[in-house]
Amino acid sequence: MYKGISHTHLAVVLLFLVLYTVKLFLLITNKTAALEALRAKTKVADMILGTLIVGTGSYLAFVHPQLPMAYIVKIIGVILSIPLGIIAMKKSNKALALVVFVLFLYLYGVAETKSLTFSKENKLITTLDVERGDAVQGKTLYENLCVSCHGIDGKLGAGGAYDLSASVLKRADIAHVIANGRGSMVGFSNQLKASDIASIAAYVETLRK
Repeated sequence: MYKGISHTHLAVVLLFLVLYTVKLFLLITNKTAALEALRAKTKVADMILGTLIVGTGSYLAFVHPQLPMAYIVKIIGVILSIPLGIIAMKKSNKALALVVFVLFLYLYGVAETKSLTFSKENKLITTLDVERGDAVQGKTLYENLCVSCHGIDGKLGAGGAYDLSASVLKRADIAHVIANGRGSMVGFSNQLKASDIASIAAYVETLRK
């Protein structure tokens, strides 16, 4: 279900961007009559797309084990940009419409890369590439970085550390926690390469009962 909602979210975002781009072009080129005609025809569609974007985005946020800062910024940005875009078109405000368009593009980039700065490293951590993690290499990294809190078998629980033997997270979600931290746990995205994080995540899976 998650994958289906995720694909739906991406599709409605892209459709919304296409419609907005066309309207922006008509606005900038002073084709007022054509713009008003298009706005009238797509008024209901805009409302539906906006609702779907917020709805599907909220679902993806709700089921995520931990919301990264990039996702929080995206949610806030979308909530602000959709009504601003509607106002810009209604008032024929070219400057505001352009600002909203740039914001839309930025938020789309944030969503695709899972990073506020479009960092490829963060994207690797959150994609299927994480499945290539090497559990053997991950064991060495785990023993150097994680045993003080989680213990050799993952059950130590020092400082409130989670019992890794009881974890039900998927490997991609484990990698996300390792990279960004969770609760009192600090993230390691600034200390480790994406491949190292993926390897630790692969090893953590082997600690399950």
